[in-house]
Amino acid sequence: MNNSSFKLDMILKFLNELLKIFIEIFNGFLRRDKKLYFSLWTSFIIGIFVLFECDIYLFKKFQVLSLYPSGIFFKIYAHFLVWLPILLFGIAVSFQKKRFHKSLIEVFDLVGLKNSLGSYPRFLLLENLLEKTMILKVTNGGFPLSDWEGKRNRLEANMHIFIDEIKQIQEKGIIEIIFSYEPMPRKMSIDQMDRFNRYNFLLGRDRAREYLYDFSKTPHLLIAGETGGGKSAFMRQLITTIKYNQPESEFYLVDLKGGVEFSIFEKFPKTQVIMEPNGVIKCLNSINGNLKERANALKARKLTKIEDFFDSIEYKKMSNEERLSHILGRRIFVVIDECAEIFLIGKKNSSSTHEIREAISSITRLGRFAGIHVILGTQRPDRQAIDPQVKSNLPATVCFRIHDHGGSLAVLGNGKATKLPNIPGRAILQLGSEEIEIQTPLLDFKEAIKALDEKFPAKASLNLDQKKYEEEKAIKSDIII
Repeated sequence: MNNSSFKLDMILKFLNELLKIFIEIFNGFLRRDKKLYFSLWTSFIIGIFVLFECDIYLFKKFQVLSLYPSGIFFKIYAHFLVWLPILLFGIAVSFQKKRFHKSLIEVFDLVGLKNSLGSYPRFLLLENLLEKTMILKVTNGGFPLSDWEGKRNRLEANMHIFIDEIKQIQEKGIIEIIFSYEPMPRKMSIDQMDRFNRYNFLLGRDRAREYLYDFSKTPHLLIAGETGGGKSAFMRQLITTIKYNQPESEFYLVDLKGGVEFSIFEKFPKTQVIMEPNGVIKCLNSINGNLKERANALKARKLTKIEDFFDSIEYKKMSNEERLSHILGRRIFVVIDECAEIFLIGKKNSSSTHEIREAISSITRLGRFAGIHVILGTQRPDRQAIDPQVKSNLPATVCFRIHDHGGSLAVLGNGKATKLPNIPGRAILQLGSEEIEIQTPLLDFKEAIKALDEKFPAKASLNLDQKKYEEEKAIKSDIII
């Protein structure tokens, strides 16, 4: 290679590296990278610093004022200082990816991702998805997805990362690994319970953000998981949060297992606990009747959904007492702790089972516009426990750990619930096609009592015998605190 070719090659390499730096800066803007925003603020401060000639003081202090640039050199100097933090951001990200790419081959060799031809999966892309979550794209290297899944733990150990998901784009022969350098939180508590309004509650959080549930957008919810996963505790904090922030809300709590999980709520206004099979059909038929009355009330006001009424002047002028008595004054929640017990009530009487399924199906189909919501819980997730017609009307699912692949398949449509770590409160949130691993919040028995006693000091006194509760809890293995 002659000297001119060598120089041209060096120039092209330099321009290529410079282009990569500016691409990283551009991508930083697209993903709203906080580090880039910090660099922008630093550039702004430096600009103010130079504009008001504060930098001259430093030159004087170090007795190098004669080196202070002027004319065209001052412009170059000023622009360099202002752009420096942003350029350093691009250089740092670009360097991080280069270092990652170099170490990747070593990792593939250690975990056994070297094919018969002696080659490794080829690095394609590394970029941020969220603040603390990244996506790595590589060629599959001739290895099926099952091989990648089988080496998941070894990849995590050797790369010092925490993998959320490994996906394959079959037609392109690409593997996508979504990961983070930080572990998921193992425990989460609820702070400032009064910050939730408009019938929202806290689903949980992943590494980067909290997830709120809005019943106006997603009217019904399925909660599944085996004993010990956190299903009952999740239902408790849901009810407590809604009742605490929306005192006018109406709850029908169904628990045919004879447990005491719902007993802390039974003395509150507009809250009914149903523990007998005979009361279930009566309750559901009454709610369906209420649904028709609400539909007529909305129609009379020329409104199409309950949210329109909540935004009206009529509703905003109401007191809590008036909302409790008005047909449209509140949302209604039907919470069933173990839906298998409901659907199997009529095991020997098919007409009863059919009537229950029809009633729940009607509420899940038509309840959204009327502000009536169904929350189903099950620890026996199979086709018998979850009626397919009802499930098709449940747009959201929170699924805790399930050991049985068939159970996970019945709830999520895949086996991901079997792969959740054995951490209480860890769950998969499924909203449509989106699936997110979250840590759900823990609100224990005492905290729930304290919060609701503060909200309803005169309405109800929760003098529940704590010792008795603990004894019953120990017997009822499906109750999780």
